[in-house]
Amino acid sequence: MDSYVEFFSGRRVLITGAGKGLGYALVKKFYENNALVFALDKKQAYLDALKVEFPNVTTICVDLRDWDETRRLVKSIAPIDHLVNNAAISGTSFFEDISPEQIDGLFSVNFKAVVNVSQAVVKGLIQHERAQGGTIVNISSVFDTTPSKGISIYSCTKAAILMLTKSLALELGDHGIRVNSISPAPTAMLKEMFVSPNPKIVHETQKVLDRQVIKRPVQPAEAADLVLFLSSPNSAMITGSSVPIDGGIFSR
Repeated sequence: MDSYVEFFSGRRVLITGAGKGLGYALVKKFYENNALVFALDKKQAYLDALKVEFPNVTTICVDLRDWDETRRLVKSIAPIDHLVNNAAISGTSFFEDISPEQIDGLFSVNFKAVVNVSQAVVKGLIQHERAQGGTIVNISSVFDTTPSKGISIYSCTKAAILMLTKSLALELGDHGIRVNSISPAPTAMLKEMFVSPNPKIVHETQKVLDRQVIKRPVQPAEAADLVLFLSSPNSAMITGSSVPIDGGIFSR
């Protein structure tokens, strides 16, 4: 289809981590295509700004680390036809400096919350007999398969998202729900996610990004376009896949 407006008109879309960066771009793209957008973020100020720009967006303020409250709020907006698990945090430490608190914090938001939100969305779709044609797109990272010094635990959370994507695609296929992920270069998200006080970590991360063949940052709107494609009937036979959008990092 030349435009997504006809398909997404009236479709219910939930985006986590919607306040800025890629989340903002996702809200904008789905909104412009007449979707009923639910924007979830932990910072009310970001949501207030979204509401000013996109008045028909429904905002949800919750910390995804709160399992029960997150689940309650997601269940309250059921059914959700299309889920984008975008929220994530990053932490930088060389291996010998990693703390248990850092491990728990990263996995709580980047993995455990994805399981929680996805469960609530899927149960709502099945309960409302609306699962056929439903989609989940998980936002992973170029670092889900490419290691870089200083971000090992973050990379592990994203590697876990890859397997979760494949597992959910297998389990939910019988319901007609497709599950995919995208692996963008971090320039498609918030650059400050990878800012570190340790210049050695910054240098190691940059070495991976310097492998890009297309020598410019991936823009949030470009990553959002890929998510719309994977949420639409144009990708009807794609599920369980991870699609890179990284300017050619893996080409050499």
